[in-house]
Amino acid sequence: MHDVVTPNPPILSWSHVLFIMVIYVITGFSVFVLIQDIRRLMQSLQQEVSKVEQNRAHIQHLAHHDPLTNLPNRILGERLFNEKLRESEEKGLQLALLFIDLDNFKPVNDALGHAAGDRFLQKISQTITDHLSTKQSLIRFGGDEFIVLAPEISDKSEIDDLCKNLITWCSNEFEVLQTKVVVSGSIGVAQAHYDGIKFKQLCRKADIAMYEAKRNGRNRYEYYDVRFDEENDERFTLTQRLRPAVHANEFEVYYQPLIDLASNKVQAVEALLRWPQKDGSMIFPDKFIPLAESSGLIIPLGA
Repeated sequence: MHDVVTPNPPILSWSHVLFIMVIYVITGFSVFVLIQDIRRLMQSLQQEVSKVEQNRAHIQHLAHHDPLTNLPNRILGERLFNEKLRESEEKGLQLALLFIDLDNFKPVNDALGHAAGDRFLQKISQTITDHLSTKQSLIRFGGDEFIVLAPEISDKSEIDDLCKNLITWCSNEFEVLQTKVVVSGSIGVAQAHYDGIKFKQLCRKADIAMYEAKRNGRNRYEYYDVRFDEENDERFTLTQRLRPAVHANEFEVYYQPLIDLASNKVQAVEALLRWPQKDGSMIFPDKFIPLAESSGLIIPLGA
């Protein structure tokens, strides 16, 4: 009988019950506080995640849009071009890329300041955007240069009409800083697939056509032609040869007499500049004088 242990259960009193209740209350309050802290932490994390997403979207927008006009920039422009080209191809239609350069925009900046020039660009870009169809897109290429993507073209007359409208819209009168400003626009046109299917390739060709429009009087449009590239190559080659030729005195002066028909006597002579070549041919002034003027060589050439 000595090996038997008799259980001796504790006797609970009200003090024990109160103590246990206090422990439960403290534990429950601690859990409540912890849950509230976790909730606040989750809300804070959600707000931070939302801010990160907003910042990411803002950065993404800045990376693909022009900060001044909020138009698509070249990066987004190339993506839009590829999308619209694919859609046009699926429908068996063409896509036209129109390269716009504003004529006489520099005097606006010079006379009114760059702030006025920026405001003018915002106004003219908004005017063009408001008139374009939902399928067409306006892209800011840089400076005072813009690109219009015109997809789903079935006839060349549609491009002609769009170019004429763009010239009209660019020639509108805009009020900037209480000053009325009017410019014009020169447009070059390249077409996919006629002139290529790459965005940068068509931009280059439309740019070449645009400069041809400027040479032909401005405030007009020109379609790209392969001969423009040939002429550009010739101008580039001559420009590269011109400076060494001036320094080496390769030019010759020819004197053409002016004769008085009544007396049959020489009254004066006209000095004519020629650029003789090694093969015996001549390059005439109509070719190299404009290049000399544009490259700053006209003064030493005249001397």
